[in-house]
Amino acid sequence: LATLADVPRAQGDYDTARAYLLQSLAIHRESSDSGGMAFALGGLGEVEYYRGDYAAARAYLTEARAGGSELAPYLLGEVELADGNHALAGSLFREYLAIVQVQKNPWSPVYPLEALADLLIARQKPTLAAKIL
Repeated sequence: LATLADVPRAQGDYDTARAYLLQSLAIHRESSDSGGMAFALGGLGEVEYYRGDYAAARAYLTEARAGGSELAPYLLGEVELADGNHALAGSLFREYLAIVQVQKNPWSPVYPLEALADLLIARQKPTLAAKIL
């Protein structure tokens, strides 16, 4: 169900995506599947971020992060950046960069580096942002 939520989320139907993710979370909680819970919580956090409910996004993503989601620091960083918490966003992006640096995929650092560039632009440092990109 959590993966099925990608379709309505991509179409901007956040209510349907949220419903699928909540159902998925309930199933994973009932079966004590921590990986599934973290995945569903991350999806819920992303949906709430897109809806502009940063408090709800932050709550879901914090729980996903505590449950071991490797993507949660990146998504939390996006929430904090959008909410104007630049210092915290930077810390979360650096945390995510540290996570992906140990992975063998050469594309892994792309998202955290792009996020750090976004942070520099928000801090009125476009020249430094351009150096990262």
